[in-house]
Parts: sequence; C-alpha cells; structure tokens
Amino acid sequence: MAGPKESPRQQMINLMYLVLTALLALQVSSSIIDKFLYIKRSLDASAEDTEADIVEYIKGFKEDAEKEKMTETEEYKKKLAAIEQVRSMTKTKLEILSKIENDIIDKAGGGRDENGKIKNAGGGETQIEELMLGPANSKSGEGYRLQREMNLYAQELGKIVAGFKKDIKPEVAFPALCLDNKDRKDLVKLKGNEEEINKDYAQASFQATPVAAALAVLAHLRTEVKRYEDNAIKIIGAKVIPPTPDVFSAQIALESAVVAQGQKIKGKMFIIASSSKLDMQPKFEVTGLKEVKGGVAEIEFTPSGNGVIKGKVTAILNGKETVLETEPVEYKVAKPNIIVDNPQARPVVYEECYHKFNVSCPEIGASFAPNFSATNAQIVERSSNSVAFIPSKGAKTVDLTVQGNGLKDVKQFNVRKVPSPEPVMVIGGVEVPAEKGVKARIPFTFKIRPNEEFASILPNEARYEYQINRIKLVKGTQELAGDINSLASKSEPGTRYEVSLSVYRINSRGQRVLATVKDPVIIPVR
Repeated sequence: MAGPKESPRQQMINLMYLVLTALLALQVSSSIIDKFLYIKRSLDASAEDTEADIVEYIKGFKEDAEKEKMTETEEYKKKLAAIEQVRSMTKTKLEILSKIENDIIDKAGGGRDENGKIKNAGGGETQIEELMLGPANSKSGEGYRLQREMNLYAQELGKIVAGFKKDIKPEVAFPALCLDNKDRKDLVKLKGNEEEINKDYAQASFQATPVAAALAVLAHLRTEVKRYEDNAIKIIGAKVIPPTPDVFSAQIALESAVVAQGQKIKGKMFIIASSSKLDMQPKFEVTGLKEVKGGVAEIEFTPSGNGVIKGKVTAILNGKETVLETEPVEYKVAKPNIIVDNPQARPVVYEECYHKFNVSCPEIGASFAPNFSATNAQIVERSSNSVAFIPSKGAKTVDLTVQGNGLKDVKQFNVRKVPSPEPVMVIGGVEVPAEKGVKARIPFTFKIRPNEEFASILPNEARYEYQINRIKLVKGTQELAGDINSLASKSEPGTRYEVSLSVYRINSRGQRVLATVKDPVIIPVR
C-alpha cells in the first residue's frame, strides 16, 4: 500500500477541482468569474481547515507520546524531527504561493478596492502571462519556478517518508504536483490535439487566463500542498482523522449566458463541497434538465427570449434531507444575422456563371442548419455553410432565400451579362490590338482576351477558344480569300484584313458557350 486512502475532505477537493477544470473550458462571463472566486474561497477554507486539523493531530501525537512516556525515545525524536521538517518545507512553499498570488492581484488584478474586492478579477490575461510565462512567453516567468519548487517539494516529501514506511513508493504517494500536459494521464481528450498536449504546466495553467481563474489554480495547488503535508505526517506517525464536509451549495454554470434565437442554452448544475462517500441521493430540479451524470445535472433547452434560470437540489446531507437553491443566472437571446459572403461578387453576379457563397450565422455557430431556394437561378451545390447557384440567361436579379433554425432572410443580387472578350493579334509572342494593324507580309495568330474585371472575379468562367470562319484581304473593291499565311504574302500597306471569328467561352463546368464579339475584326496593314 503506497499511502493512506483519500479522506472525505480530499474527495471534496477533487470534485471541486473537476468543477474548476470544467469552468476553465466555459466562456468567461461575470457569473463564471464569480464561480472561480467562490471555488478559490472554498479551496482556501479547506486548506485552512486542514492546517487546523494538522495542528490538532500533532498536538495529539505529542500528548500520546507523553502519556506513553516515549518523548525521550529515538523513534519519537526521529518522527518529531521529520514532522517539523515537513512543516518547515510546507511553510516555505506556501510562502511562494502567497507571493505569486499577491503579485497577480497587484500587477494583473489592479489591487483591491476599499471593500477588499479585486478590481479586475475578470481580466489581466496579458499581465498574468508576462508574470507567469515571462516576457513574450520566454519561459522565464514565475510559473516555471513554481513548477520546479512544487515538484521538488513532492520529491523531498517522498524521501522523508521513505525512512518510516519501507514498502511505500514515493513517486506514487507523492507524484509531481505540476505536470506538463504531455505527462498528464488524465488528459486523454487531448490526444490528437498537438497544440494543447504540447503545452507545459505554466502555459496550460496561466495562458489566456483571467485573474480569478489564475487564483483558483493557485488555491487548488495550495490545497494539494496541504494534502501532501497531511499525508506525509500520517505516514510518519501522526494519526489524522479529517472531519466530514458540512458546508454545501448548489450551483449552475452555463456554457454561454448569451445565445442567438434558435440556439440552445446549455450548462451544468452541481453541488459544491460534497463527498462521494456520503449517501446524498440528490434530486435536481431545473429548467431543461437533460440527464444526471456523476452527480452533475446537464441542462439544455431552447429559450424563447431573455430570462433567468434557477434550480434546486434536494439531497441527504449530514444525515438529513436538505434543499439547496442556486443563485439565479441571467441569460439573453441575441438577434441573429445571416451572412452570405463573397466579397468579390457581392452584390453583382453574371448570368449563366457559377457563383459560390459562404453562409453563416455567427450568433448560432456550427448548429446553424440552413435550407436554400432561389428565383431566376439554379442552385447547384448546398451545404450547412455554403451555397452555389447559376443565374438564368436573361435574368435581371437573383433572390436567394436562406431559412434555418427558425430564421429566414432573402439576399438579392443584380445580374450582369458576361462582358464581351476582345480578340487580339499575337505577333512574335506579343499581343497587339487589332486596330493598331500589322506590317505587310507579317503573319499573325489570335488570342481572346477576357474582360479584366470579369476574369478577376470568376477566373474559372473566363477561358476562351476561337475558330476562324472566314478571312479576307481587302484593297479598295478587290477581295482575296484564303488563310493568314497565304494572304500575308500578298498584303501591302493600305490593304486590310477582315476576319470573321466564332468565339466560345469555356465555363467552369467545361461547357462551350458562344460569346459575342465584334464581327468582322478589321486589321489594317501598315
């Protein structure tokens, strides 16, 4: 057996730490900040209770030794010296924690007001990162010193108690207090999330963390230090009998206190300062009660407007039925905004061309599930976050209707005709406009240049090919027909080419669409 079993108080602390971890994952609001401060006060009170118990236990240890006339024995002196060493080490580590806590309150929290409240309990993330991680996350901050000191404390305790209990495994009884995420076996959920699993202790505990949450983390560490001290003294020889928790409260924590119309309110309801060894038989009563897992009630419902949620828990506490009521938690329903976004095309689209738009409702988020319909256009693709349509030939406007989660919005787009491309000559690899002409006896080819604005908006719709239907070399009333090479050898200054072209636009679906171009193309010979 590596060490003593967990006391009811320690099981209470474990439950509170689970709540702290859950709150850290929720959106930070004023109500969540209050929960962090509440947990900090509860953890601090538990640490103080443990300290009072330890004092009483050591007093009883000494009194028992006096009654048994063992105060002069080597065994007693050895145990007493070890206990005092543990006490001294613990005091040093707690002083480090207290200094860091004061620095956070002063440097990140703006100190305390005349009522003793922290001025900026919900902010200070930047200052905390600089203090705990070091400037520019240089890993030189107090968080790294704290990790070294606390892990060294665990190692030193293990060495001390190993001299009193031969079969103890110090690394099991007193594991490192401040682990990096990659070393924490409980973080199974982070597998595959490299960014999170590669965070060290300081980053995981204090990065992007408001003052109240950072203080709650330190408060939990303080209770762990006291627990290690308590366990060490037990192993050395002092009998510790912790009392049963006798202060309880019910709490509600919402994932977000502001939701969009059609979005669900989600949260949890739970008892603070409870013990799994107590037969509490809790009964939860709250709006939107979904299920109860591990003593925590999950809440989920769709609100029709702003409101307040409040619940109560009926449980057997200290042998009697007790009703615990939560404080009311306000929530708000925000008016959502459907966004159909394509900055290049909005609000103009081109007939018979493929247009794709991103669709979102930021207030609802990933749960937004829209349906689409359109007038004067064919919808060719649709998903939960995008829609693509092709305006009909001859359409002047397209009305796109987006419906979902009880919402409806109509977005209107003006429709343009696809602008005509420009046939240009290519002479020696150089593009030359037709009106500039060509020198006598110089052959040429053609290239179809798309409208610049149209090509920049819809490059996949602006590809062209052509075929020459007829080409003539004209001088006065005389006309010669043939191909470019044969006619070029007969061209002279003052003559002109008249070229009839069929131009086709190759759209994004690979279809050939006849394009309108000037006919014929006149090219003077210079």
